[in-house]
Amino acid sequence: MRQALVLVVAWSLAVFSPVAWAGSPSKALAPSKAQKVAQALEKLSDALASCPQASKWHRQLLTDQLVRQLALGQAADVQKLRQVLQACRKHFPPGQKALVQALAQALESWIAQLEQLPQQLAQLVRQAQKQPVPQQLRSAYHQHLEQLLPLIKKAPAELSPEQRRTLLATLLWLRQHQLAPQLQQVLQQRYLLPGGWILVKRSLVQAVLPQPEVEAIEIDEVIQGAVVEGQGELRMRLTAELVPSAEVGRVVLVARGHIQAQTTSSKGRIQVQSRSLTRFQARKPLLLLPTGLSAQPAQVQAESSSEPLSVSTPCRCGLAQRVVWRGVMRRLPAAEAESANKAKHRIAQRMDRQVAEQLEDINAQLESRLLEPLRQQGALPGLQALSTTGSLMLLVRQTRMDLPPTVSTPPPMPPEADLVLLVHERLVNNYAQWLYGGQSLSREELEKRWGDLFPPPQKEQPNWRITFARRRPIELAFRNGELVIRVRGVRFGRQRQPMLITIRYQLKSTAGEVVAVRKQLVALPPGATEDSPLSARQVALKRQLEERFGETFGPQLFDQPIPVAPSGEEVGQLEPVALHAQDGWLQVAWRFVPAAGKASTTTTSAKQVAKRQ
Repeated sequence: MRQALVLVVAWSLAVFSPVAWAGSPSKALAPSKAQKVAQALEKLSDALASCPQASKWHRQLLTDQLVRQLALGQAADVQKLRQVLQACRKHFPPGQKALVQALAQALESWIAQLEQLPQQLAQLVRQAQKQPVPQQLRSAYHQHLEQLLPLIKKAPAELSPEQRRTLLATLLWLRQHQLAPQLQQVLQQRYLLPGGWILVKRSLVQAVLPQPEVEAIEIDEVIQGAVVEGQGELRMRLTAELVPSAEVGRVVLVARGHIQAQTTSSKGRIQVQSRSLTRFQARKPLLLLPTGLSAQPAQVQAESSSEPLSVSTPCRCGLAQRVVWRGVMRRLPAAEAESANKAKHRIAQRMDRQVAEQLEDINAQLESRLLEPLRQQGALPGLQALSTTGSLMLLVRQTRMDLPPTVSTPPPMPPEADLVLLVHERLVNNYAQWLYGGQSLSREELEKRWGDLFPPPQKEQPNWRITFARRRPIELAFRNGELVIRVRGVRFGRQRQPMLITIRYQLKSTAGEVVAVRKQLVALPPGATEDSPLSARQVALKRQLEERFGETFGPQLFDQPIPVAPSGEEVGQLEPVALHAQDGWLQVAWRFVPAAGKASTTTTSAKQVAKRQ
């Protein structure tokens, strides 16, 4: 299972090479007033992007807290939203008072809507009760609505088991009613929490950014009508800034550096020896969308300064050289401005080209290995990405309700972790039902689908085939510190014999040990126990299945660090720091540890010839 997270890590981290990722929420899950809050926050974040004290203002305005509440939709905590509103009424960044007031106004409207939600839902239920219902459904239908009405009036943040049953039964009845779309949408917005999270801390984003090496460049361009040639040295450092956003995950890749050069400018028979220094800062906004990664054009600021060292003229008399020298100094500001503009253009082109190459490769892998297989099965989940100043988060929401929705609250994120994977068993089981229910797949087909999830077998195996059960073909359970995997097959090769394969892991998560240890791996006919008598045919199939699945599901999971190599060279490892299974949630957290003795930035030679303008 060490490889079980390679795809997740690649999706989350490889894009910071040197790009970062972001995403877009499902519009159907976001109420209009919440959308207005998100849009107001976007405008304020954009305005603060160029502010030197942007992080300070984001902290004072509680924008990270607002982003997290926007992700919850109608389940947002009104009290926490009021704290953000109070901060918006108290703090005003210089020149941004109007934008902060617009955010406060949108917040007031959304808070009012959330506080009226129980009354609005109750009114919808009363309207539904007045609509004609088929006679055969009338008694049970009205019984469910009457049970739902007091539940809605209280509008609890969490539901008891009895309340969950009432809600789910009501949703089934509502599907046959003309008010079903309105009620089901509102109820899902209120109670359907995310089925999974991937969280990446800013510290990890920064750690995996490759730092460009010092680069030798050749200069060959025209400035102020003079041909400028020479040698230069480019030094640059990359950093990542996260921008609060509930609409998409937003990362700005920032490149700061300078170019030092020794040049000779020639115009006719006059030559001027100079040295120059160009300082620059480039900002490249990056977004993660449901369809992949996107980037906006790089914006570059640059400033050049030059120092003429000597002048060479055909006439060597002092008067001629002084005249030329005065002309050089008079034109120097204009030459510096033109040099800075050319540098901005070259750096922007270079950054856009390099990032585009990275995005093309990452998007192609994401589409072919993850999105397209799910799309073909009609099982593409709802994805919502968001960002705060400290982390990037990708939410996964189930979009169909073949099984009951997730209703329990996710556990808190470990503060010491740099990468957190959180998934609910219902989300996994829903998609396993859609993808594998009743399907017949060979070993080769399974390896093609699961190649990134499990290590290859230790020895070559025959190309066996499994036909999954129509209901619950693959089922996971995350309860009481245990991870349980159940695989139900009705046919194995030519043997039409239903079997249930159960793999049980005990999770350990202490300061010195984070590991899942296999406690059980058994294959049995449905309903049988290990003490049940089996036929010779069943015993042979049992041994065969236990051997096959024993190679796929090893004796330990999550026990090995995951190498991080976004550019092909390992920069460090992700070491597991937390592993929990409780109330249907599986949480795995890692801490990034830089590679020991990692080489610092070194000087190499590389030629970059700027085309003559």
